[in-house]
Amino acid sequence: MSRTTLADRERASALWKRILALDPTNEAIGGPAAAALQSLYEETNNTRGLIEVLRARVGWENDANTRLELLLRISGLEERDGDLSAAAGTLEEALELAPEHADALVRLEKIHETTGAHAKRVEV
Repeated sequence: MSRTTLADRERASALWKRILALDPTNEAIGGPAAAALQSLYEETNNTRGLIEVLRARVGWENDANTRLELLLRISGLEERDGDLSAAAGTLEEALELAPEHADALVRLEKIHETTGAHAKRVEV
């Protein structure tokens, strides 16, 4: 079953979501659905959906570098979406994997500066 054979993106998205929901913690079951949804969400600029799919991938990923890349991407999407609190939390999660990651540190500091979280900014 290829998402390209389904003309209606909404139907395709609903189908892949149902498949992913069967066991969202199991990459063998959810992986193909997540890949299809990621592609659909990227094509349609569905930021919220894309964040959800990338979060599922973070849960499956064993490689710390790949997890870090996914978390940085998620935080960027959250920032663009205006959810600075979520972006800060995701950056903090990324920094648990790579405490000295310069880009994550700078971005987190900027978010704290923007939101007026000066106490948090001092911690960074």
